[in-house]
Order: sequence, then C-alpha cells, then structure tokens
Amino acid sequence: MIRKLWSWAYAQEDAAAAASLPASRAAGTHEARQGCYPGSFDPITHGHIHMIEVAARQIPQLVVAIGFNPAKDYLLFRRAREEICRRALAHLPNVRVDSFSGLLAHYVAEQRLHTIFRGVRNFADVDGEQILDLFNKSQATDWRADQLLIPADPHQTYISSSALKAACKEQANVRAMAPPLAKQAVECRQNRQYFYGVTGPSGAGKGHLCQRFAALAAARDLPLLHVDLDGIGHDILGDRHEPMYRALRQRIAGLFGPGTQRPDGSIDRARLGAIVFGDPERLAALNAVVQPAILLRLARIVAGKQGIILLDGAILPETDATYLCNHQVLLVEAPTATIAARLRSRSDRNPEQIERRAKSQFTAAEKSAAILHAIAADRCGSLQRLQNDDTLDEATVAAAFDFMLTQIDLFGELRIPALLRGLGVPDPEAAYADLHRRYGGPDRLYHSLFHIVDGLNQIPAFAPALEDPAAFLLAWLYHDAVYEPLSQGNEEASARLLLAAGGAWGLAPNTLAAAAALIRATDYAHAPGTTPAQGATPGGAGAADARLMQDLDFSILGSGAAIYARYRADLRREYATVPERDWRLGRRAFLDGVAARPEIFRTAAFRHLEDQARCNLALELQGLDPT
Repeated sequence: MIRKLWSWAYAQEDAAAAASLPASRAAGTHEARQGCYPGSFDPITHGHIHMIEVAARQIPQLVVAIGFNPAKDYLLFRRAREEICRRALAHLPNVRVDSFSGLLAHYVAEQRLHTIFRGVRNFADVDGEQILDLFNKSQATDWRADQLLIPADPHQTYISSSALKAACKEQANVRAMAPPLAKQAVECRQNRQYFYGVTGPSGAGKGHLCQRFAALAAARDLPLLHVDLDGIGHDILGDRHEPMYRALRQRIAGLFGPGTQRPDGSIDRARLGAIVFGDPERLAALNAVVQPAILLRLARIVAGKQGIILLDGAILPETDATYLCNHQVLLVEAPTATIAARLRSRSDRNPEQIERRAKSQFTAAEKSAAILHAIAADRCGSLQRLQNDDTLDEATVAAAFDFMLTQIDLFGELRIPALLRGLGVPDPEAAYADLHRRYGGPDRLYHSLFHIVDGLNQIPAFAPALEDPAAFLLAWLYHDAVYEPLSQGNEEASARLLLAAGGAWGLAPNTLAAAAALIRATDYAHAPGTTPAQGATPGGAGAADARLMQDLDFSILGSGAAIYARYRADLRREYATVPERDWRLGRRAFLDGVAARPEIFRTAAFRHLEDQARCNLALELQGLDPT
C-alpha cells in the first residue's frame, strides 16, 4: 500500500512523516533501515535537497538513486550528476549517492530497500507517483517496498531541474533554486558560460590583471568578456534612461539628500561617496538599493555571450555576490604603498577621500575570509591569491590563468574545441560533441570525461618538456575514446579511431602516427589481470612523451585518500559484470605488478606522487583477499 505524507501544513511535515512510518520500522531490523530517494537529478536543486533532508531524518540510511533512461536526453552525464549530488549532500552523513539503469523496482529489489521516498510539488505529482507505485508493485519480484511521498516546501514548488535550466538560459537569478555547483554545471553545458570573479582592494590592479587574462585568452583562441561591475554601477548612477534607473537615482537622492543628484538627474558620485564612505550603515543602505539594479544590468550584458566571463568587482565579497561566479574567485593584492601610489596617480580625489573609500572596503584578509566562508557553506568554489606588485611576471599570470581554467571549465567545452581548432581540426565543436558522447556514456564511471579534463588540468605543468605537444594532446583526448571493460583491445581501437578521424580532418600523418603510438603506450593501464610488463615504455623517438603519458594516466594512483576511494569504487562499478572473486584476483595481479616496479612514476613531473601512490596501493591490496 502506498503511504502518503501529504500536508499543505508545512510545519507539521516532520511529525507526519515519522508517524506514517510502520511500527516495525521504528523498532528496526537491519534491512528495514534502508531507503532510497530516486530521481534523474539533472541537476540537483534546492527543492531536491530539502526533500532528501526530510527523508534522511526518517530512516538511518538513505540512498539517493540517480536513474538513467537511455531514451532521455540528459544535459549532464551520469558521472557528473553523481558528483554534483555527492557534494550537494555532503552535510548528510547517512546519505550515499548511487546510480542505476533500468526499472526502479528492479533496483530496489536488488538492493533490498524497504522505503521509496518521492518528492511531490502538487496533487498532479501525487497522482503520478501513485500510478508509478502501482506499476512498480506489478513487477514479478519477491520484494515489495512502501512508497512515502514528501511534499515540497511551499516556497519551493516552482523549483525543478527543467525550471533551473530554463532560468539559467535567460540569465535569471537562480540562487534560491540550486547550489552553485549545479548552477555552474548548467552554465557550462547549456550556456557555454564560465564565470570567474576578480576582486581585491581598490588600487590592487584588478582591471589591469583582467586585461592580461584577456590577452592570454586571445592567444589561446578562448573567448573572454571582461565585465567591470563597478563600471555598471557608475553607468546606473549616470545617464541610463530606462524608467527603473531614473527612479533608482531619485530614490538615492531621497535617501542621501537632494544635493547628491545633479540637474540632469545623474548622481554626483563624489558627493555621494563623501556621505556613505566611512559610514557602514549608509554604505550598506546604498548597496541594498543599487545591487539589484547591477544584477539586472549584468544579466542584460552577459545574455547570449559565450566563453570566459570575468566579473571584476572590488566589493564582491562584501556584498555576498561571489555566488554569481560560483565562488570561483581570484583575490588580487598589492603592498599598501603600491596601492596608495596607484590611487593617487589616477584619481581626482584628495588623500582624505581616498583613505575614506579604502576604509569602507574589506581588507584583503577580510575579503579572503568572506570568500572562504562562502566556499565552505556551499561546498563549491576556489580562492587563489595573487600579489600584483611591480615584480609580477608573465609566468605567474599564466599560472593563475591556467588555474582559473581548471576551476571553471568543468567538462572541457572551453578548452578542448580550442585545442582541436589549434591542431587543425576543421569542425572542433563536432569533434568535441563526439568525444563528449563517448566519454559521457552511462557505463563511464571512472573512464569518463572527468578523467580527460583532469589530465588537461595537469598538462600545463609539464607542457614545456613535451617533445611533440600536438601528438600528446591528441593522444590524451582519445586514449580512452573506445572503452569496453572486458576488452583487451581498447587502446588499439582508440588509436585506430584517432587515425581514421585525423586522416579525415587532414592532420599531418606524422603527428597522427606519434599520437597513436602514445595511446598504445597505455595499453596496460587499467585492465585487471594484466601487468605493466605488457605495456613496456618504448625507446627511441617519443619515449619521453610516452613516459609522461603513462605517468599522467597513472596519476590517479597518487591522489588523496578520498579521491582514490572514489576511483576504486567507480572502477569496480565499470566491471560490475565480473564476479567478485575474479575481480579481486585480477585487480590484485595488476596492483602487485605496479607495486613491484622500482618506481611507479618514471618522470620528474609526477615523482612527487610516489609515496602517496604506494600508500594507496598497500591499503587497497590489504582489502583484496579473494577468499
């Protein structure tokens, strides 16, 4: 029988849910302690999170089960949806994330789950879930699970994954709809927009650094839009003619005195600054009035734009606006004397005005603390700090630019087409779409697009040492393009795929041959039951690149404990059809072969991972007793 938890009286929700659980569950056998909350989560929203939190309070162990329907066109591939859910639900210790294909009834029976929790937003959802529950119970299995419906928060009934995607497409404010990682994923995959915040004290040189980033982007054929948020504010206070902005300026004059408004209707920013800078309450009141207008103008400016979008704003942290860039922020700093000299050289304000404005902003340390707090609260984002003094060189700026790319280009849509275009591929977007289809398949859990992007994130560190960078990049992009877990010919098939595609594109035969050789050099990398001796490093031309390719492919072995645990779990799921005993035997043989090498990593670029890799291997081998 279907067990309904349905009440528009939201305050009674938890009590009703607890009362609706069968008494036998309250006493609790081991099996009765398992439940699931299924969905497609493409991506997860705050509506989902709320209902999962309610479900998690009703049962000791809850599985968030991500379904995959091959007939459905998802925005995010399976592995991406899992990762976003795990990070969004990390605050719930009794919740784990899994995924499945096929019927929910079959998954529930296999996992012996007693309760299926479903979220409903209206009575139409209730009717639909009743029908699905009847269908699930009609399946010929020896297991029956109760269904428990959880109502949405009345203030969240408008939220859904499809509504989130539609809102992002129109540049709407979706802060109430989804966590920033979900927002960022939609912006990347759907809008091809990659937001990054640049902040720092006035005079630190944010604008100049943005210009240097723009030059680097142009050199790499990456589109970039620099948005000066302070400039948007100045525009709003100036002569924008729309009724909203005229009314806003009149409101400012009413709040801070008619002397702040010129005869032409614009705001005298010098007079306004003299009033609000140095008075935190008045400054907060001004920001509260102007901030919504700035966000609206920002939405208008970035609508339809693709590529990197730098949000350059001195008070991003102070106004809690780092959500706009998903808390991906570069904090630009400079010595106090340098900042003072810069402000004096470019400002028509006197020293007292400059000092008053500087004191109205957070210090660099306060900005850093605010950004880190936002990152921790939303479990998303990164902070890099850059000293922009007179000694700042191009290499440091390029490293900061590369780090930015690792944080904003989640799926490689930004870099991979640009790399392919630079290598001479005539239709790089189509080539990327093919790679995304191959690496984004539902069977790709470790050997997914994330594996390729992780390699792209690491390549800049050793790129100067490459003998044939073009061949290396092609090889990395295609080295797992063909992947069947039980096949011993994946590398050869991937090499042949690249040779055929590259030939059709008219790429240089010697480059393609070198890339194919690099792919073949990884032919032992992940196949259980094989040993590294079967993939010996070749000698002669390209040997150094081959060693780097192998080390890059092996770099996961030297990752931190949490990442390594996820790698192990994902790899095992890729080999789900292999019996457990056979898996353990094959995996042990492979790891024993790796551990027996004098050095796991053969290049200087990866040798720092050696100790962590040996620790990871030792711990995994301890748990691989086949008996």
